[in-house]
Amino acid sequence: GYLVDYSSSFAGSTTKSFAGALNTGDKSVTLTFAGNTWNLIGNPFPSAINWDNVTKTVLNGGYYYIYSESKSGGAGYESYLDGSHKTAGTNGKISSMQGFFVKAAGSPLILPNTARVHDNNWLKNTESVPVNRLTLKMGNGVSYDEAFILFEATGSVTKGWYDADKLFSMNSEVPQVFTLKENDLKICISSLPILNGTMTIPVGMLIPADGNYSLQLSGLESFISVPGVLLEDLMTNTTQNLVQTPVYAFSATTTDNANRFLLHLNGSMGTGDKPGSRPFTVFASGNSLFVADNTGKNRGDVYVYNMMGQLIASTGLFGNSTCKLNLNVPVGYYLVKVITGEQASSSKVFVN
Repeated sequence: GYLVDYSSSFAGSTTKSFAGALNTGDKSVTLTFAGNTWNLIGNPFPSAINWDNVTKTVLNGGYYYIYSESKSGGAGYESYLDGSHKTAGTNGKISSMQGFFVKAAGSPLILPNTARVHDNNWLKNTESVPVNRLTLKMGNGVSYDEAFILFEATGSVTKGWYDADKLFSMNSEVPQVFTLKENDLKICISSLPILNGTMTIPVGMLIPADGNYSLQLSGLESFISVPGVLLEDLMTNTTQNLVQTPVYAFSATTTDNANRFLLHLNGSMGTGDKPGSRPFTVFASGNSLFVADNTGKNRGDVYVYNMMGQLIASTGLFGNSTCKLNLNVPVGYYLVKVITGEQASSSKVFVN
């Protein structure tokens, strides 16, 4: 690429020369696909290439990753697979002689002459926001980072082709956020199956310095229906209804457990409900029962009955937008009633 020297001698004015015939025709790039399969390669052409026109069958996931000092929120990696699977600053055009990472499953990677385009601005983002995508933004008021969650027919609960690995910023002052798959795989763009019931997504973080932070959810407007989205803070044992209050403020230190949060989702897409249109969202994750008040009044009594009509647990919202009950009960369906001064609401949930 153009930047060829990181030594102290590069600080002054200097000239680098490129001589010879300009590259044209299909180019074959040899990849290492045993051991460490990350490969740093480059665009060999005197023009940009369109990643959408590159065959990616030799890659382990079809993303490219480019490090950007000017990334929104702070320096970090931009990643791109296609128009629906990308970070905010990419459009799939890789500029002339730009270096980028790929993860190899075979070799070689062919960069075809037909992929060349007259567009060198790889940071330009002219695409619309994909549907059914949530964005998690974590920041400290100075810098921030984002993780993306998509729900689609090609998604998987295990790591798949449409998932982008999380590559961390080289700037130690920028906080980092990611989701997890298969317990410990850190993901920047997570592709999950269409949401038809309950789902819990682990959320991890890297805290650069002790202080105050916020975690913000956006993208609900891209869904036809997402009735319930709750954030559980495992450190403080609190749960917040992100439909009602999409920004969660918290204090953190560099020694906190990195896998501090759980994102609980409940509902199905395509029913035509608007997010939060139901007064209460009730669902179970494992043996934990969650009740979220979407009205903003944050009061009411919660009663849990088995299918024989026997009361097995009760609690109250007590001024909080959500409450959590740990149920030591057999697997099966249970009836949950929420009673306020204005209304009563009943839901049936499955406790596993």
